[in-house]
Amino acid sequence: MRAPFALLSLAAALSASLLASPLAAQSGGMAAHQGAMDETNNPADAAFIAAMRGMMIGMHRAMPTGDTDRDFVRMMLPHHQSAVDMAKAEVQYGQDPELKKMAQTVIDDQGREIALMKAWEDKHPK
Repeated sequence: MRAPFALLSLAAALSASLLASPLAAQSGGMAAHQGAMDETNNPADAAFIAAMRGMMIGMHRAMPTGDTDRDFVRMMLPHHQSAVDMAKAEVQYGQDPELKKMAQTVIDDQGREIALMKAWEDKHPK
């Protein structure tokens, strides 16, 4: 019983550290920071922000259950999807050919891993 509480405490500490991050502090806290992010005119920035938000929401929804394998998959899926979404923004809006090539590799590799994790979930229903 103690391990899930420790993980919840860790999640709370990580959330608090995000709120106190220099990036959040520069714009007057997380709420102001998010408001500023909503106002971006740069489509790549908007794509990166949406990817990060999706990842954080997905990972927070996947709070640990004590089933290590299931928890790993549930937390890694939004993490990988965020990487794919960010890489797609790089491919679409980036200028550096080397980074665009790397981003495409991320899309391909992480896409395969997402498919493997979803297949594992299908084979291991709750």
